[in-house]
Amino acid sequence: MLYLDYNGSAPLRSSVENFLKTRLENRGPYANPNASHFLGSKCLMAIEKSRRNLAKFLDCENHQIIFNSGSTEGISSVFLHTYFKFKDTDRKIILVSDTEHAAPINESTFLENHGFKTVFIPTKRDGETDLDFLQKCFIEHKNEIALVAIMAANNETGVIQPYERIAKMCQEVNAPYLCDTTQILGKASFSFKNCDADFITVSGHKLGALPGVGALILKTPNEFIPTIHGGNQESGLRGGTQNYVGIESLNVAVEELMQKSDCHQKIEQLRDDFETKLVEKFSNIIIFGKNANRICNTSFISLPNTNASDIQDALQMQKIFVTTSSACSDQSSKSSRVLSKMNIPENQASGAVRISFCSSNTKEDFQQAFDVLSNIYEKIQ
Repeated sequence: MLYLDYNGSAPLRSSVENFLKTRLENRGPYANPNASHFLGSKCLMAIEKSRRNLAKFLDCENHQIIFNSGSTEGISSVFLHTYFKFKDTDRKIILVSDTEHAAPINESTFLENHGFKTVFIPTKRDGETDLDFLQKCFIEHKNEIALVAIMAANNETGVIQPYERIAKMCQEVNAPYLCDTTQILGKASFSFKNCDADFITVSGHKLGALPGVGALILKTPNEFIPTIHGGNQESGLRGGTQNYVGIESLNVAVEELMQKSDCHQKIEQLRDDFETKLVEKFSNIIIFGKNANRICNTSFISLPNTNASDIQDALQMQKIFVTTSSACSDQSSKSSRVLSKMNIPENQASGAVRISFCSSNTKEDFQQAFDVLSNIYEKIQ
């Protein structure tokens, strides 16, 4: 079996599996991390150790990290914070990249039902956000912008946006910036301090930790309006007993990632060689975002006038698992929304499959993917 859908979800890292086995064999500790007894304190200490390591990984401060269930919750929290902060003001404009993940797009629709207005920032054909259009929005709506949501790296094309420049543009008009960093972490170098966004997001399952755990990182935690109220967990900014085992698994995954921070160039070279061989063999093949800056592991490709679902099924028969777009829309028979917004013709978009590798994939894995996919394309042609 060759699993090549790491942008959808990464399987548990072996280090995480070993950690969980040991924890189960030792029967704990299991307790409420907020309890005052020894076992509770021990669980809380593990959470704080995880917070310190995640802060090191992200280049942020410990107190800026709020553990939660993942990026979707983090995005939702930011949009609700935006609503409560600006609902009685003139700031009612939300700027959202039109190739954003489903979460901010759906959240912006929700806020539109409560008096806000969404302006979608178009994406150029290479997958990069149209910054000229963004600048025009800043000029037109200078004192009306409640939030800007543009991800760091697209989950389908892998294209990295100029998020540091976008953050500076937002600061010039005092517009809060939500940078969804779910896909870039572990696949390219990243620093929260250098990024200088107001909010970023983390999902554990994208990094090889347990699903259902993640974090929201806040530039100014003391200004954040919480939307989940309970006890005083997470400094009062996210109520509810913490998923401490999940948080510990995230810590283990992050520790391994920090040790493998030099693997990006190797995977990028293998990915580029994989794409070069495909182009040499199939002159009409399309590689979306090829000329843009991309995360190291992602190839979003298409053989025109083919059906992506058929290709996905054929690969699956050979026990190679890829996807046709974002996992949040993969059950739909429609072509990728992202490619549609990039103005990619339907005959090209219809055959698009996303292949996303991981840091442990070998040259042999890339060769196997090339051989099987080439064979499928040859039969189709």
